[in-house]
Amino acid sequence: MTVSYITFGHFEQFTTTIYCGKLFIHTHHTQLMNLLVDHREGKVLPLLQDICETLNPPIPCEVTQLSLGDFFLISDTAGTLIERKSAPDFLSSIRSNRLWDQLLRFMKSSTLLGYTLKRKVLLIHGTFSYLESTHAFWAPLVGAYMEILFVYDIPIIFLEDDEAFTACMKILIQRESSGRNDLSPSPRWFRKHCAPDLPEMDKKRYVLASLPSVGDVLAKNLLDHFGTIAAVVNASEKQLQRVEGVGKVKAKKIHEIFH
Repeated sequence: MTVSYITFGHFEQFTTTIYCGKLFIHTHHTQLMNLLVDHREGKVLPLLQDICETLNPPIPCEVTQLSLGDFFLISDTAGTLIERKSAPDFLSSIRSNRLWDQLLRFMKSSTLLGYTLKRKVLLIHGTFSYLESTHAFWAPLVGAYMEILFVYDIPIIFLEDDEAFTACMKILIQRESSGRNDLSPSPRWFRKHCAPDLPEMDKKRYVLASLPSVGDVLAKNLLDHFGTIAAVVNASEKQLQRVEGVGKVKAKKIHEIFH
């Protein structure tokens, strides 16, 4: 059931779900999720069911037959396809070449059950500590990792035990539900540090250089032409085009930032 309400001047909607006799509210800032589990994954099914039931809000966990992958985490129109391999099965599938056939089908598939595949991931569940650690063992294994990452373009997550597997699936569901896996990197991670003792003009260049389509050279040109940041902000597109390095397209982009 979908309900609309107004709070502090903002129009919001939320969906109510009754699960195990309890009422849960999903705001439309999050996505309703559903986890499909292949029937052959009985070993980890209790873990997945517990995860789905203890999430707030909980999500359905349905056992089915998947033609591809082991788990399929879906929202309204798209989904994340997950292949889980125990450490022994991972090694066995490399030696038999079964892994490469599976990953090729992973790579070529764009939809599953009518949902767009927006993400694919390989989980390696367990460790190789039961085997002797030698160069002869690690060389082909590391080569396989690189083949998966660089040739098949499928990310790998290593999960040491059931605790790690549980944490991984829970966090994955939460991040997919909130949309955090679709975000761009936070600007604070790639913004250049501005030293507090910079000269005033260099600080102004720093501010302008942080704008989209504006680097250090263009920031200097803008300040040389207009003198102040305020003048750049108030400049028209035609005035911006008089600056060296600013064409019609770039002038429009800069102008749209401030207006």
